[in-house]
Amino acid sequence: MIATRRAAAVLVGVVGLAVIGGCTPPRQEPPPTPPPVATASGTEELRARYLAAGNLVGQVVAVNTEVGIAAVNGIDPAAAGNENAVFTFVDPAGDVFVNNGMLAQKTPTSGGQIVIGYDPQGQRPPQVGDLVVRRK
Repeated sequence: MIATRRAAAVLVGVVGLAVIGGCTPPRQEPPPTPPPVATASGTEELRARYLAAGNLVGQVVAVNTEVGIAAVNGIDPAAAGNENAVFTFVDPAGDVFVNNGMLAQKTPTSGGQIVIGYDPQGQRPPQVGDLVVRRK
């Protein structure tokens, strides 16, 4: 009888520990860090770095996601190349490649921009403020 009581006490103790151990809330992961935000000075520093390497550099001023084109300021249409010229879209917040494209319209728009068609399968569509680079 004493052995049965001892066994019952041990069983209650083990079950109690299991229940207490199983009642701890799951460990919560901290929220993800938001992506960096581009600053005007950071964008200008990045632009200067690309220009110093002899590249053409412009900036996206408008995007039409339905058609897959971006209007770009800062690149001389005469220097942009032909319609097979390849351009790279770069997020200035982290100097990260986001897409690529080809010159879609060399003749400047009424606002003086060139138009670049981008890859719909790229990492993301270009956004206003992204840099556009044509490597020399």
